[in-house]
Amino acid sequence: DKSWMWLIPLLLFVVIISLFAITNVITINDKVLLTIPVPHKLSKIADVFRASARYFWVAYYLLLFFAILLVARAIKRTVVVFVLLVIVFMAQLYDYKSLLGTEYIANYSSYHPPLDEARWRPVFSRMDRFIFYPPFESDYLEPADYRYFCYLAADYGKPITLGYAARLDNKAIKDYTRELKLTIDHGLLDKKALYITTPEFAPRFMMDYQSGLISGGQINGYMVFFSKEMETDQAFSAVNNGVPEVLKLRQTFKPFSFSPNDMEVEWPVKIQRLERSVQNIFLKMIIQGDTLISKNGLSILLKSEEDKSFISTVRSINKSKPGESQELRLTETYFTDDLKPGNYKVAIYSNPANGDVGGMYRYVGNINVGLPDISEPKINSEVANVMCRIEVLDDTRDKIEINGWAFIHGQASYYNRIEIILKSDNKIYQSSADLVLRPDVTSYFNSPQNLDMSGFVSLFTKEGLEKGQYEVGIRVINDKLHLEGVGYTGRTFIIK
Repeated sequence: DKSWMWLIPLLLFVVIISLFAITNVITINDKVLLTIPVPHKLSKIADVFRASARYFWVAYYLLLFFAILLVARAIKRTVVVFVLLVIVFMAQLYDYKSLLGTEYIANYSSYHPPLDEARWRPVFSRMDRFIFYPPFESDYLEPADYRYFCYLAADYGKPITLGYAARLDNKAIKDYTRELKLTIDHGLLDKKALYITTPEFAPRFMMDYQSGLISGGQINGYMVFFSKEMETDQAFSAVNNGVPEVLKLRQTFKPFSFSPNDMEVEWPVKIQRLERSVQNIFLKMIIQGDTLISKNGLSILLKSEEDKSFISTVRSINKSKPGESQELRLTETYFTDDLKPGNYKVAIYSNPANGDVGGMYRYVGNINVGLPDISEPKINSEVANVMCRIEVLDDTRDKIEINGWAFIHGQASYYNRIEIILKSDNKIYQSSADLVLRPDVTSYFNSPQNLDMSGFVSLFTKEGLEKGQYEVGIRVINDKLHLEGVGYTGRTFIIK
């Protein structure tokens, strides 16, 4: 009898999707029994289907169906089969009783959304887009509060940078988040956008707020920031002036003179971020392995090309916990509008305990202050051999983002300044780059010299660039050794 042969395709299908449901990592509860290696491309394709266990549902329902069928065939009397099915059905209804009828719904009280629409709607009607920081989250101040803002944006047919989706382009989200941070830190905010965040993340907007580029306040506990031009708009009358005090603090530099007892030392310092805008410096660094630093106050020094020095205190210091390796983490924002535009060396300075003992300092990097994003360079002879690579070149928007790494062959990167060189047939421009910690470059080249400070990122507008095709070069200047050089990368973009 071959009447069962028609089941073979179904059985093959069930076996295949059941194996897919098990996946290549076979477990019992939390114990892994077996891991079968699979090609990365196959794994990426399988990831599209997400939760694989659901694919066992076909086998589960077939087993249930065949069990019922076998019982029905084994019992010859139809009445008995009918009674058994009714009993099973009633048991199922009893199991679901809490989900049936009005009793379940009656357990809910009246619902009150956390947003006061009367205050939000005028603001939404006046702005063109709504940018949340951090972007693409689902919870900010309330669980799943993305819904309320999405409803408002949908009512006005305007874009918004949050929501919930089953599948996301993680690379695109990462790229956008990086660009948004750079946009905020460099004061390039969209004048037609409303920026919304929480008090926890409000300090990200400190530089723009204190520079007078934006105004801000609170609505229902959410921080909102908008162009200074909109401050007198009637739509923003409902915005409370509830700006956190941290946004009003202003760290500036004052003139400083070294004492004869001050000395330069070799502290192990890692700069995680050293960024600048026209009026500000953002510094984030780690100092490791020296207990003397934690006993005295810390300051940041800037030394100009004319050998004039300026100092400012460090307020935000996090010390390592007992039992951990000695470590200090510094995060600070400084305003530089009182400084003369130019290039400055950056140093960490440990204040002396008393007048008889000198201070200790270590130069950790270079930065420019108050210089335009785009200018015409004065390039000396290309003496140094520059090793460089561009990892991101994004010219798809009104701003150009370039990041990667660069260093002078055979030299440590601590004293380097990095600039972007843009070269066309008719013009050549330069744009300063911010330093980024890249310990992976040191390890990749297995270098005896420390190349951790070889990373860079640059963000500048296309305004001011003449039309044409530009090749991107990386200029590295070592002020201590008086070396500089340019490495051209072959990467190009076009200004139309």
